[in-house]
Amino acid sequence: MKLLEATEAIESLNQEETLYVKLPWTPESEVALRIEDEDATVSTPLDLKEKGYEYFLEVYLTKEFKEDLLETGKYNTEIDICNRIIQYAINDA
Repeated sequence: MKLLEATEAIESLNQEETLYVKLPWTPESEVALRIEDEDATVSTPLDLKEKGYEYFLEVYLTKEFKEDLLETGKYNTEIDICNRIIQYAINDA
């Protein structure tokens, strides 16, 4: 699944999962979904890290942020929303 597809379908994804995304983060980056291990000492599971994935955001946070973006009325396309979520993950999360 691509990041754009994940953000488009965020409402239907398991809210307990976390998004791990291959670098560099773009709407076309590959996504892996996994429930985080609460006892883990690293932010990205080693098997995903070895494949180039990095922690991105939890699904529920991405969903809440997307809802907030839609409420502003400033983001009208899924690509704009996805790009803003990427910026949020890089700078604010």
